[in-house]
Amino acid sequence: METPELLERIKRNDIAIYGAGEVGKKLYYILKIRNLHHRVRCFVVSDVPEPGRDIAGVPIKVSEDIAGTNIFILLANVIRR
Repeated sequence: METPELLERIKRNDIAIYGAGEVGKKLYYILKIRNLHHRVRCFVVSDVPEPGRDIAGVPIKVSEDIAGTNIFILLANVIRR
């Protein structure tokens, strides 16, 4: 997917960022710089987070919490070579 197409999808959809580590936080702040952070509904992690945990006021959830929803998931990951 090309960057302009991805940005259009983000503008039109609710977003979940998969990954709540350093890369996920950076992705959130990139969206904030582009004034798209209001589309982010949650961060998604594989391990159950502590109750009430959030990043910049955005809740952290497990994938089961968003199953069956119409939310666009952005994967925050680093590939090391």
